[in-house]
Amino acid sequence: MFSFILYVSVQTCAVPGYPRIVKSSDNGQSLVYNQVGATKFIQCGFKNVLLYAQMINLPDMHFSLNLGVTSIDFEIKDIHFKDLTVKDVQVDFSGQDVTSAGITGCTVVLTIQWSFKQQTYPYIQDNGEGTILIKNVELKVQVGSDCDYEHCPGHYKIFLQRADLQFEQLALQLSGGSSWIYQSLIDLVIESIQGTLAETLSAVILNQAVKVMNDVMNADGYNYTYVHKEEVVKDERVTNKWGSGFRYFSIDTSGYTYAKENLLDEYVTPDMLRPTTRNKFNEEITFILQEATFNNVFYIFHKYFDTYSTEQFKVTKTPKIKLVNTGVLLDVQVQVAETQETVDIQLFGELAWKSVTTHNNISKQNMTQVYFNFQNYQGTHQVIDSVIKHINEVQDYAAYQVFSPLMNVETFHAVVDVDEKAIRLFGLNAEKCPSVV
Repeated sequence: MFSFILYVSVQTCAVPGYPRIVKSSDNGQSLVYNQVGATKFIQCGFKNVLLYAQMINLPDMHFSLNLGVTSIDFEIKDIHFKDLTVKDVQVDFSGQDVTSAGITGCTVVLTIQWSFKQQTYPYIQDNGEGTILIKNVELKVQVGSDCDYEHCPGHYKIFLQRADLQFEQLALQLSGGSSWIYQSLIDLVIESIQGTLAETLSAVILNQAVKVMNDVMNADGYNYTYVHKEEVVKDERVTNKWGSGFRYFSIDTSGYTYAKENLLDEYVTPDMLRPTTRNKFNEEITFILQEATFNNVFYIFHKYFDTYSTEQFKVTKTPKIKLVNTGVLLDVQVQVAETQETVDIQLFGELAWKSVTTHNNISKQNMTQVYFNFQNYQGTHQVIDSVIKHINEVQDYAAYQVFSPLMNVETFHAVVDVDEKAIRLFGLNAEKCPSVV
C-alpha cells in the first residue's frame, strides 16, 4: 500500500481584470450533487481520466538485475496508458471539509518498449515491446478543496489529503527481439518495478483525475465568453471551497455576467442575493440560479448592445424579471419609433433551456442556455406583439449561460423557488458518460 499527500494547483491563476475578488457573499449560482449524482459524476470523470492520461508519457524505468554470475541493465521506456477500466466507485459525504472516495476493481493496461544490456561478457543486448497488466487496483483518496482569495482568487485549490493504492496482480509480457529467451527474467523484472510502478501510477492517475476535475468542475473557468456573443463574459469564479453536507456536495460560483470590454461595470451586488437551501429535493444534480443573475444578463445586453430594440421601437429601461410561481414576469418599457410614445409592457415568461457545446484547445465544454418564452401578460398596445417576437428571437444568444459538465440537461426539470428567489434546474446524470476531450 502506498500513501502520500498530493496538493494540486489549478492550471492558471490569471483573471481578466474583474473589479474585485468574489467571496461567499457573491454566490449567485450553485451546482449541487447528491450522493448518487456525485458517484455517477466521479465514475464518468474516471472514464475521462484515460483520455487525458493517454496524452502523456510515464517516466522511464532503469534498474539492474543481479543474476549472480552476471548482471543486466534493464530499461523500460515509452510507457503509455492503453486502457483504464473502473468497476466500482464509492463516495462518502460526512459533512466535513474532506470527502472520501474510492475506486475498486480497476484494471490498467500499459504498453512499453524494453531493452537490456549484459554488463559482462558476452555483453548480450536486445530490445522489443511489451505490455504491463495490472489487475484489481484499489485506490482510496480523501479529497478536499480551498478557495485561495489571496494568491489565486476565484479558483479552487483541490488537494488530495491522503491516497492509498493497492493492487493484487502485476503481469508483464515481453515480445519482439529474442524475448522468448528472457521470459525467465520476468519475475525479477516485476519484483524490481512494482514499487516504482505503483507510486508512478498513483501520481499519474490522481493528477489526471484532478485535471478532469479542474476541467469539469470549472476550477480554472474564471470566465467563458457567450457561445453566440463573444463580447459577453459569463463569470463562474468559485466563491468558496466546495460545500459538503449530509449526502451532498455543492460548487458555489458568482454566476455574474459582464461586457468583455467593460469588466468594471458590475451589476450584481451581494445584497441582491439570498442564502439558498442546497439539497432541497435530493436530486442527483441541481443548479440553483438566483433571480439577480438573470437580471444581470438583461442589464448587459441592454446597456452595451441595445439587444432588445429594433427600428420599430427602442427599449428605454433595462428589462427586469421577477420570479413568480409558474415562471417570470418581465417589465419592459419601449418608445415607439413612429409616434414617440412610451409604452409600459409586462410579459409572462415560461422557463426553457437547451444544451450547446463549444471547444477550447483541449476539451469540449458543455453549456446550458437558460431562457424564457415570453407572451403578453399585461398591455394592449399594438407594438406588444413585435416586442414579444423580437425578445424571444434574441434569447438564442442573450440567454443565461451555465457551464454544465458531464450531464444532459435537456432531460432536466425546473422549479421556480419564489421564497429563495431562485430557479432550480434539476435532473439525472447522463445515461451515457460524455467525453470531455
